[in-house]
Parts: sequence; structure tokens; C-alpha cells
Amino acid sequence: MSIKMIAAVNPQGIIGSENKIPWHHPEDMKFFRRMTAESTVIMGRKTWLSLGCKPLPKRKNIVITSSAKENGYEKDGVIFYSTLKAALDDNHYKHIEEQCFCLHPDIWLIGGASIYQEGMKHAEKIYLTLVPDKVEGKELVQFPWINPTRFQLDSHSPEPFDENPKLQLLIYNRIE
Repeated sequence: MSIKMIAAVNPQGIIGSENKIPWHHPEDMKFFRRMTAESTVIMGRKTWLSLGCKPLPKRKNIVITSSAKENGYEKDGVIFYSTLKAALDDNHYKHIEEQCFCLHPDIWLIGGASIYQEGMKHAEKIYLTLVPDKVEGKELVQFPWINPTRFQLDSHSPEPFDENPKLQLLIYNRIE
């Protein structure tokens, strides 16, 4: 099992505004779908709400919310936990390969900011799409600082975004 984070950020490190993604880049959404398909995605309550409370298809969806009735509570194909640690520690996910849910037993942390912040303790890789868009307004949300003593930039390549050379991919690997 591998824990990874995936996000799109602008030059100021913004990932969201008013509980929405403040840009539209179909190439990045296509990359996100390709990377997270047939795996587990973990998101916070606000990210869940921004998706219209609908699970992402072809993925096992986990939502972290302090209002979870109990850890591991399942409703409409979505599993709810009160903390990220509880979700990651749950024996169910330690043995995800044995359950044959997916071909690639990756767990992807997909937002928001508090999930990413907590995820820095657990993630082995971080995939960041750099978007050129400037964002102004209220309720701006930033991706957390990536500590260079814990993560090393592995690759800086626009390769997955041939259709839009304005987008770049940064991949960080844990070095601890």
C-alpha cells in the first residue's frame, strides 16, 4: 500500500477559493482521474461537499469528518472516519490488496488543506500540478509547505500535459 497526495496549485500555492477549484484545466482533471482510478481516495468534509456529496466513480471514497457517527461508518458506498489517522490505521485498509478492490492499492489524499497538512506525516509521494492561474478573492485555501528535509523534488516535467504546456507536474518523494 502506498500513500500519495495529489493537488493542483497556482504560483501562490492556492488550491481552492470559496470551496471550489478556482480554475478549469481539463488536462489536469484527466490526469487526476487516471492517477486515482481503481484506488482509494481520502478527502475532508469540505472537499466532499464541493463534490456534491457524490462519490468519485471507480474509487473507494473515504471522507474525514469530525461528525462521523463512528469510525468506519459506511453510507451509500462512502466510508466515514473522524480522523485521517483512524482511516489509515484501520485494518481494512492495511489489507486492501487482499480484498482485491483494486489493481493498484494506492491511497490518494485529495484535499483539502487540513487533509494535506496531516498527510505530510504519512505520504510517500506528492504530485503537484502547477497551474498558471492567478487567484484573488475570499476564502483562499493554500497547499501546506513542503519540508525539503522530508521531501525531495524528483521530477519536474510537463510530460502528462502535452495538450497544455502551461501546466507542469512536480513529483516529490519522501526522503526520511
